[in-house]
Amino acid sequence: MTNEIVSVYSQAIDISFKGMTALFLFMFIFFFLIVAIDKLLPHEEEPKK
Repeated sequence: MTNEIVSVYSQAIDISFKGMTALFLFMFIFFFLIVAIDKLLPHEEEPKK
């Protein structure tokens, strides 16, 4: 393996790691945002007729 292959491979791994980290960070923030909205604005069930 040449130096160029190793360099490109390490750049690809770095970009993939950053992308997956950003994705999971967004998912956690989105989840906690949904939980916070659910606590602030609880669902009120309507009485059955």
